[in-house]
Amino acid sequence: MKKLFVLLFISGVLKSQDCFNNCLQRLKTGQDTIFSTIASTKKAVEDSVFSPLEVNRIIINSLIGCQFPQTPLRSIEEKTLTVAQFKGKPVFIHFWFTTCPPCVAEIETLNELNKEFSNKAYFLAVNTDDMSTLKEFLKEHPYNSIQLNISREKAMNSFCLIGGYPTCIILNADNKVSSIWSGGNSDSLRQKDFYLKVKSEIQTLLMK
Repeated sequence: MKKLFVLLFISGVLKSQDCFNNCLQRLKTGQDTIFSTIASTKKAVEDSVFSPLEVNRIIINSLIGCQFPQTPLRSIEEKTLTVAQFKGKPVFIHFWFTTCPPCVAEIETLNELNKEFSNKAYFLAVNTDDMSTLKEFLKEHPYNSIQLNISREKAMNSFCLIGGYPTCIILNADNKVSSIWSGGNSDSLRQKDFYLKVKSEIQTLLMK
């Protein structure tokens, strides 16, 4: 019961913050600073045995409803873009890199979803390798999402990617975070679950 109360309190505190910017600040200064506002809350958290994974999950979930950052990204054509250019439809964003097996395993599924939701949603792939590595990879592995690139450090700093890779973020038509999760599975049998999750999330946004 205590743990549930603390979880709700922390979520409320984080929701009142400046979303992605404060997420980064909390990460830089250490996870314990999340609870420094009230000392008794920190003690309650310690008593409740929150793991680092749980703390990360709380921080990530606090981003739901936040406006997505308009950090400049490079396209595969070497143009500068921001996510603000993809308003008016749901947006699926896949943060990935080429030597991440779960990331690569999701590409075929995302190609299928991209085709299925053609003209109804945007699919963006934000890669954190250097541009030459990305281009070489795409020669052998077709990936039909809009290809964007940013350094891994800038991705962490701008988008609070504290849950690892792949990280998937779904935005509503106003570029506000509707859903966010991290981690994947390279097992092809698990891709059906991934497909159904993304499809359901996008369909829900299209009905609003």
